[in-house]
Amino acid sequence: MADYLFLIGYTTLIAALLLGCYKYSYLDAPMRIVLLLLFFSSIVETFALKVNETNHSKLKDILYHVCPVIELVIITTFFLVLHQPDNYKVKMICFNTFWLTIGLLNTIWLQPVSMLNTNMLMIECFSIITMCLYSIYDMLKNGRIGNITNAPFFWISVFWLLEWSSNFFFWAFVKILYNRHWAYMGLAMNLHIVTNIIVYLALTLVFFKYPKKMIPFENR
Repeated sequence: MADYLFLIGYTTLIAALLLGCYKYSYLDAPMRIVLLLLFFSSIVETFALKVNETNHSKLKDILYHVCPVIELVIITTFFLVLHQPDNYKVKMICFNTFWLTIGLLNTIWLQPVSMLNTNMLMIECFSIITMCLYSIYDMLKNGRIGNITNAPFFWISVFWLLEWSSNFFFWAFVKILYNRHWAYMGLAMNLHIVTNIIVYLALTLVFFKYPKKMIPFENR
């Protein structure tokens, strides 16, 4: 069952990526960053598929150490470019340098490559959940959402909130439950994959409905 779900998830990810590439000339900077994240995710999922086929546990551990940091850098950049607070370029450098630094320090001193990188996974989830919540709050507070069905950045924030809330609870308990041979571990993993499929489908729809005219900053 998990293999079929993984295949469906991988297919929806590639569909979102291809549609985003097709509409690339219409996309503004934040949407191109979303496309970059999908491109990175497609590389990671392809790599993970090969790792599972060859059963290289060390490569899988490296993957879990690298991915959270790079995803944090990309998504932090997305939200700063989307909302453009004062000195947002300086904040972008500071935040992304911070993510890279704590990711490296965590690998050196707390969780080496041989261990599951739960510290950074938790930091990633908590940080992205916070950014999504603030983004939704800011858009609602400033009245920048007219027709909610035509608010792509609102829906991106909502579905990323769903995805990383799911990731937070999954990665917080997966190691403990797996070691204790929890009877519903398989179901939990399948639900985790289903959540990712929903998010990829949502991003595909966002790209499909994205207007051919770039969205002005004040209407994001």
